[in-house]
Amino acid sequence: MKIKLLFLLAFVFLLPAATALAGGKDFGFFWGADHWRKMDFENRYLLDGKTPQNATLLHHWKPEDWAQATGGDPLQLIRDFYNAGIITDQYINCDGTMDSILDYFGLLKSGCQGKMVLEVGIPFMRLSNQDKHRVAAYVDYVYEVTATRDNGAFVLYHSRNHEPVGVYTQSGLQLQ
Repeated sequence: MKIKLLFLLAFVFLLPAATALAGGKDFGFFWGADHWRKMDFENRYLLDGKTPQNATLLHHWKPEDWAQATGGDPLQLIRDFYNAGIITDQYINCDGTMDSILDYFGLLKSGCQGKMVLEVGIPFMRLSNQDKHRVAAYVDYVYEVTATRDNGAFVLYHSRNHEPVGVYTQSGLQLQ
């Protein structure tokens, strides 16, 4: 009797270990081999820990796509970002002063080479990394920060705690 009980316990505990081996499950009460046939994905996960961040953000999107979607007024989408709380403020920190980024081209002529700051709100933090990249790229598209300055870049700060969130350069958005 003890041998039968021992055999039954060994069967109960060793059978799942034998079926966990790699390969098809050909037993009738487990998944059949045809179940695994169409499961060969090239990339099962978008963020796999090995692919660089910028490579996962390339999906043939251009800022011009959003500009055309607003009916030709690129500043309309910037206003919508403000209304949604995605962007809360934008300025140039020139020797401690905060001037509106809309005066950027005038400041550039007067010699101000201050740090450009884009303050973002909580809705920005809730966006996916891809959408964060797109918002920053669109701001760069509208104000031409990286195109009109040597080593042009702007820093993203969180509006509540004024901690840096990331930096946008010609290479794209680099989140911290």
